[in-house]
Amino acid sequence: MTTPQCVWQARCHLGEGPVWIEREQALYFVDIKGHAIHRYKPATDGRTSWVTPGPPGFVLPRRGGGFVIGMGNKLAVWDPDTNAVTTRASIPNHPPGDRINDGYADTKGQLWFGTLNESNTMATGKLFRWNGRESSIVTCDSGYVVTNGPVISPDGRTLYHCNSVEGAIYAFDVNAEGDLSAKRVFVQFEPNVFPDGMAMNERGEIWVALFNGWRLDLISPAGERIDQIALPCAQVTKPAFGGKDLKTLYVTTAQLDFSADDKQAQPLAGGLFAFEVEKPGRVQGEVNA
Repeated sequence: MTTPQCVWQARCHLGEGPVWIEREQALYFVDIKGHAIHRYKPATDGRTSWVTPGPPGFVLPRRGGGFVIGMGNKLAVWDPDTNAVTTRASIPNHPPGDRINDGYADTKGQLWFGTLNESNTMATGKLFRWNGRESSIVTCDSGYVVTNGPVISPDGRTLYHCNSVEGAIYAFDVNAEGDLSAKRVFVQFEPNVFPDGMAMNERGEIWVALFNGWRLDLISPAGERIDQIALPCAQVTKPAFGGKDLKTLYVTTAQLDFSADDKQAQPLAGGLFAFEVEKPGRVQGEVNA
């Protein structure tokens, strides 16, 4: 493995949601607080940015082209050619102080995503599933202040999801219909370190970003830490596999609520990082929307 390098000093307020788009050989990611979507093409060092009408929690590829984004309380289709955003679904009974956060598309085209409470005080966040098109949004779990990082195991039988404020990653059993059961604590982190976004490799090992932790941890399917990579930023938000062989790990970071002194001490905070890993990742699913 190599030392993480900053490939784009994007200065995101809250960089999040990296996703590799194989057909473009490009990485997309969002700046939630900056209301922006960014695209990075490593072959040419190409960089493109779009302004969004609200805070994009995630951007994920859509079957048939384009993307699905979560923004506020809505799921929408986004066209990068025109920057048009078309709402497809809204969360019912959505608390006004909450917004959509992290998301993940499984191999069936289902979208798994969560919400958080903007004040970081109310446990009103929930985990949802959406099958796309005309299907309604299904509530799968509740009682979160901040949700993050849903991923599903290679065999499709286990879903992992972060309760960030509680410092925990949960595991759930998943049946063929997408119903969850047997919720349990998979990993519990030390105080004041918050598990954020996650990415899973082909062996079912999880890279988890640790907000306020200055690092990424690699977790085995048994819940044991088997590796650790330090970054020069405290607020590490989410990893994603990319590159032609899916052996490059891209990592977003943030400078949320930074003071002038914080920015001077962490000049690369909010940037996009990359480093090489031994075990490749898995191709991101496309949302059936």
